[in-house]
Amino acid sequence: MAFKLYELTAAYQEVLDLITDNEVEHEGFADTLESIDDAIEEKLNSTAIIIKTLDAQAKAIKEEEDRLKKRRQALENNSKRLKAYAEDALIATGRDKVKGSTFTLRMQNNPPSALILDEKIIPGHYLIEVAPAIDKKAMLEDLKNGIEVEGAELQQKRSLRIV
Repeated sequence: MAFKLYELTAAYQEVLDLITDNEVEHEGFADTLESIDDAIEEKLNSTAIIIKTLDAQAKAIKEEEDRLKKRRQALENNSKRLKAYAEDALIATGRDKVKGSTFTLRMQNNPPSALILDEKIIPGHYLIEVAPAIDKKAMLEDLKNGIEVEGAELQQKRSLRIV
């Protein structure tokens, strides 16, 4: 019968509780703990294999995303260059419109936009205030150096590493 990891860890804890609560010596306890421990190690090793497989698949997908992003950007840049080339040709020939068999190319006015000539002299009511942000790097350095920071504390977490 194959047990799940959570069942094995629960069983391991139950045996440990029996040993510590009853203070009764039983020859089978050591063997039981060892067999459960071996099964837990086997399950954890299998879990590590799955994690590494998932990480490798995620990395491959990320690399493919990066490759496709570069390809998309190259296509977009080529499109922009060709659009500018066509626009320049229309302007150079004094045309606003060219009708083709598939598409019509035409020049049109864009919506009006504000062009800022000198940012320093723009009236204050047009300025947008930016919310202050916390410099977490500087705060971490201070906390590491023993400086107390009100509203913050240094924390040290633990995480799983598979090596």
